[in-house]
Amino acid sequence: MFEIHLLGSVKVLEGGTLFPPFPTQRSKELFAILAARPNHPHARLTLAGNLWPEKSEEKARASLNTELWRVRQVLGAADSILELTRDTVSLKIPVEQVDVHKFRALVKRGNASALHEAVSLYRGEFVEGCYADWCLLEREALADQFRLALEGMLRHSESRGELSEAISFAKKLHALDPLREEIHRALMRLYAALGDRPAALAQYHACKAILQRELNVEPMPETEELSLKIRQTAPLEDHWSARRESTRKITEHRLAEMRAARQYMSELYAPRPGLEQKVDEFARSNAVALILVGRSGCGKTSLLARLAETRLAQGDLVLLLEASALTLDAQRDITRQIWGSETISATDALAALGRDAASRGRLVWILLDELNAFHDLGAGPADLLRRVDALAASLHRNADLGAVKLILACRAHAWSLIELGGNNPNWQCYFGRAPLPVETFSAEETRAAFDVYRRHFKIQNSFDDLSEEMRERFNSPFFLRLAAETWRGHSIPRSGSGGILFREYFERIAANPLARTFMLELVTRIARHRQPSLPIADLRADPSFQAAFADDHRSPFHQLLEAGALMIVGNEFTPRLRFTHERLLEYLLAQYYDAQCDEGIIGEDCVIQMARGAWDFPALWGAALTLLLLGKNTDQFLLLAESGFSEARQLATEGLVALHAEDAALARSIANRLLERASIEAKRVALFAASRMGEDGFELFRSAAGSREAETRQAVIVVVNVIHQYAPQVALSILQHMLDDLGLRTFVTSSARLQVGMSILGFFTRYGLEKNLIDDADRLIHTLTVKKLHLPSESNRMGRLLVQRLLAINTTSWPADRNAVESVARAGALTPGEETAFRRVLSCLKRRADGLDDVSLDDLQTLLACPSDAVRYLAHHQLCMWLNLRQEQSLQAIQALFDSAADPEIRSWLLMAFQPIHAPRLKSLSAEGLQSLENLTARVAEENRELFLDGISHGTLGLFGSIAFFPLGMRYAQMGNFDFPLLSAYLESHSMSASHHLRLLAPVGWFHPQAALAMFEKHVNFKKPLDAFVIESLGKIWVSHPETTEAFLRRVGLDEATQRQVRAGADIESTLRGINLIHNTDLRVSSILLGAPYGKWVTDSVFEGYVDSKSLDEAASRFGRGLVDIYMESGWRLKRILGLK
Repeated sequence: MFEIHLLGSVKVLEGGTLFPPFPTQRSKELFAILAARPNHPHARLTLAGNLWPEKSEEKARASLNTELWRVRQVLGAADSILELTRDTVSLKIPVEQVDVHKFRALVKRGNASALHEAVSLYRGEFVEGCYADWCLLEREALADQFRLALEGMLRHSESRGELSEAISFAKKLHALDPLREEIHRALMRLYAALGDRPAALAQYHACKAILQRELNVEPMPETEELSLKIRQTAPLEDHWSARRESTRKITEHRLAEMRAARQYMSELYAPRPGLEQKVDEFARSNAVALILVGRSGCGKTSLLARLAETRLAQGDLVLLLEASALTLDAQRDITRQIWGSETISATDALAALGRDAASRGRLVWILLDELNAFHDLGAGPADLLRRVDALAASLHRNADLGAVKLILACRAHAWSLIELGGNNPNWQCYFGRAPLPVETFSAEETRAAFDVYRRHFKIQNSFDDLSEEMRERFNSPFFLRLAAETWRGHSIPRSGSGGILFREYFERIAANPLARTFMLELVTRIARHRQPSLPIADLRADPSFQAAFADDHRSPFHQLLEAGALMIVGNEFTPRLRFTHERLLEYLLAQYYDAQCDEGIIGEDCVIQMARGAWDFPALWGAALTLLLLGKNTDQFLLLAESGFSEARQLATEGLVALHAEDAALARSIANRLLERASIEAKRVALFAASRMGEDGFELFRSAAGSREAETRQAVIVVVNVIHQYAPQVALSILQHMLDDLGLRTFVTSSARLQVGMSILGFFTRYGLEKNLIDDADRLIHTLTVKKLHLPSESNRMGRLLVQRLLAINTTSWPADRNAVESVARAGALTPGEETAFRRVLSCLKRRADGLDDVSLDDLQTLLACPSDAVRYLAHHQLCMWLNLRQEQSLQAIQALFDSAADPEIRSWLLMAFQPIHAPRLKSLSAEGLQSLENLTARVAEENRELFLDGISHGTLGLFGSIAFFPLGMRYAQMGNFDFPLLSAYLESHSMSASHHLRLLAPVGWFHPQAALAMFEKHVNFKKPLDAFVIESLGKIWVSHPETTEAFLRRVGLDEATQRQVRAGADIESTLRGINLIHNTDLRVSSILLGAPYGKWVTDSVFEGYVDSKSLDEAASRFGRGLVDIYMESGWRLKRILGLK
């Protein structure tokens, strides 16, 4: 479907794809005339006269024909919408596809939603840049209609008490005509309604000044009367006190509920100095909101409760709520609680209170606990988060940032599901930082907390009496409280598992058989409804629960409330019952599903089904983990690790980490079993878990890196690469332990491990790493090569320089054979011709630009043909330097070497010089450089197809990685050669590795999604679990064409869980970061991937340099500030990489 924009810049889109711009002003005006009156036959003579009034009729008609030809060139295959006859020209499209006609229709409808859409549709003046008579009249008429729409929205917003929205519309009207006195009065009235008298009076003075300056008149009597009324209205001095007192009652009621449920007991609160300091820093900052994320029982709720108590005592306004007490209309709920009515929006209420707080040196706190527990009308935590995020965005634009604070607490697994679901809050802008992790107690905090609980519950033994295993288990505040309550007045067992602790606690609080039965029936109903809380009204109405809800205080319901096992949540009209602690619910759910499995009601894959069901019911994840820890079944871990579902593999990883904390020996045994499996997924599960298993995990990495199996060694590289993306310090620690025992006596026998280590070292030469990490990597390189391996010796300065340079640009491999290593250490091991060339290039590298002329093409060809990969690296680095310093000369050299080289591997080395991953300092390529890269890549693919496609199949970095073949994919896409003869032929004979090769279709999908998706349908069986590479490639296409991709996924019958994985893999931020290096090779990708409306705006803004606060705010209001910030951050980073000013 076509979409034609005449308001603002003239644009033509089809299916969301933007057509090229019109090459001349006249061609743009001609198209605008035709589009302004679609389906109307325009006389050629009239068109020529309007566009070229100064020319003769014959010349004007000739010019018209020329411009029509240009319009057809822009439209391309879509030029059939132009209907041309001898005497007339018309544009045949439905009128609703032209924004001007859609705008008029919306204004004519006149209701609020239509007017709001009309205001959004008005992107600028009619045909910006055109000043012909035919255009000016139409422009003025549309501008009048825009004013009418703004006035209608102003009246509507003011009547509904949406004061911030009304002010926004009034400001737009004021910008159109600053002399309209009634707009000045509207702004005065709105500011006064918000309680901002200074702003209202400032607007009056601005009105008086502009009328005096421009018209030499005084304001009208109505304006003077309004000004006097505002002056005489006394400020509501007691409003702040009234609202603070009202919210204090709500918060204290919530604190009383938490104490009754034993969620928080102030006398047992253990200080958390590190966390409390970070919250204090947040309070002093300009950040609006903060998210606390941690496992259940780590103290998030206690931290919020303590914060509420402390801030109430300091005189702040504090509102503490549980997320389950809110509805989908969360902003209205917050307004009712904090303002006392719903007459204004949450933004307006918090903005007014924020100004009051700032003037008194106080703060306004909104504390929302248990985000993971929110459920309303089928909506979940992500839906509530989006609404709170929108509130944070509004506050960022309107409130005193230093005075209003939002804090949310969410369980870690629920938060990970939110992130995987693609819901990306704008915390880099509004939340000020990434989520703050709430970890378990440190060793010192655990000891101090245990002493507090020991005295309160009269525990007989001391902390030192417990086993090391038990001490580590008590680093969770929840486990510590559970143990203290269970063994009150007695000695806590010296050792024991989490399962034993839960069983003892459950038997104590449910000693009454009726109470035990009641709890188990509640769990059964929760499992069937997949909701963590149940409506109390429904339970009371069920005959099977009537005895449990008897009014007698000894009834199971009242007993469990008093014991703190159950609690009532929600509002007074729709109260709900849930378990106080999710960990207890998870334990009981695990028992429930275990019994169901034993009875044959559900199959052996029940744990896999639980993991997949956690998307909609997060408690299932903890229940599945609990089942794994209770069963300690090795076969269950193997089943999960080799599952086709990513959720199952993630559960196996988490389970291994948790098992290691309880039974380290068994966890090591299972991890070793997984590494021995043929499945690459099983190996990755073991290694991801090993990264969180301390010294035991480091030993597993060391063993796997030295494995005889190439697949295991490759899995180590892949896993460490992923870890390095989000935890580079952990990756560096793994590397240090992997190489720490290597020396002169062991490096030859440990060549495989050395090779893996060198590959990983390459990860620490890329962009975006902190300087201290790069310094640590450099020290590791120096220690290994110079101090341990003596490679080269201290006396061989030229050789040492070579090794340091080779390691600094290392990417994919390091020579594992002794001869190659020796050829680096001693140049004498080379042939005379190789040694001469070797020394000249070393000298050039040392002298940089001054030595470029000393190296010949023959030298480079000699070194590239050398059997030693290390020497080839040297020639490759020389080419990289040429591309940096003398691009034109280097392009000629690479072309000449490419033509003369028969060895395909030499050609591969030549192409690597283009790739930014191999030359981190590479500058942007010229147009000729881009063309050379595309041509040479295509030649390698067409002349050496086996080498090219085998490289893709093995997923190696370098020439055959996802970055390197993007130019080739783009080349095919631009040529329209969608069959990919090379790829199709290979897929027929290598169907097992089809998913690797189909990654070539991602750039084709950016240009032509239908063609790329058709190729997927031909070669992928969508009835089976999809390979990760297929999901990744579909996600990349989804980024630029979401509607087309989603329609395709529904048509091929892809289940909802896998569709969510595709969308999760299409996260815009990670996709952008993943292709930053592509930009370094070819900037044209930005116009494709950033082809969505927001992407085009950011591309233009960053690379053409016209970013200002107004345009940034406009883009943020249209697309969401967080999304715009991600693009801007990526764009500015690209500018630094490319050396742009």
